[in-house]
Amino acid sequence: MVLRSDYAAYHFKRHHRERELKKNPMATVSAGDGFPVAILNRNQPAFYCVPAELYEKMLDALDDQQLVKLVHERNQQPLVDVDLDSYL
Repeated sequence: MVLRSDYAAYHFKRHHRERELKKNPMATVSAGDGFPVAILNRNQPAFYCVPAELYEKMLDALDDQQLVKLVHERNQQPLVDVDLDSYL
């Protein structure tokens, strides 16, 4: 997904220049207060610095979306009775 610069400016509260990131990376991450920080190169977003906790939540949300899709796909399949004792 490609983000337009006006979208990025609206949705990302903080931005830093590349040189600020090189000088003090942890300060750049902290500047976002838990939100992504847009790293700018010539006033254009070069990449986004996402805190680990938020990144993990994003991955969990993607996993949940995939599981919901799988449930919807399998929702119409016929049920099969299984005797679990036969596998012991």
